[in-house]
Amino acid sequence: MVKTITYPVSNLTLSNEILLIFINNFWKDIFSTLNDKHLLLMCKVQFSDSELGYRTLGHLRKVNLSDKDLFLEYLTARLGYLTDAYTSHPISQITFSYVIKNGLATDHVNLLQDLTNSAFTSHRFNNLQLPKEPLPDLVDIG
Repeated sequence: MVKTITYPVSNLTLSNEILLIFINNFWKDIFSTLNDKHLLLMCKVQFSDSELGYRTLGHLRKVNLSDKDLFLEYLTARLGYLTDAYTSHPISQITFSYVIKNGLATDHVNLLQDLTNSAFTSHRFNNLQLPKEPLPDLVDIG
């Protein structure tokens, strides 16, 4: 069963520091009651401007208690790749959606690795997946 925990944010813009605070809160609130379990976890924000709605910060990931720093690094790397709308518009809440699973996750570390060396070949714009291509060379036609 999917569970959620939502933290209100006082119209602050999203930053690495804000992520750190709320990931620490989530780890303390949820993982403190779990033994030998892992989570399927996703983080999203709701913007103060209702027209912007909710936005997901990253994909669903498997995490153990010991993966807090890796999960934070994953989200901050994702935040660096996402549109400026994530960091320029104030947010009203951060929500963590999760599923509790038995046992420790063993095949998850690659999913939480730093994405800075990855070559992204596309990006999302208005719910469309658009290719990222280098700008063409300018051709002098005159």
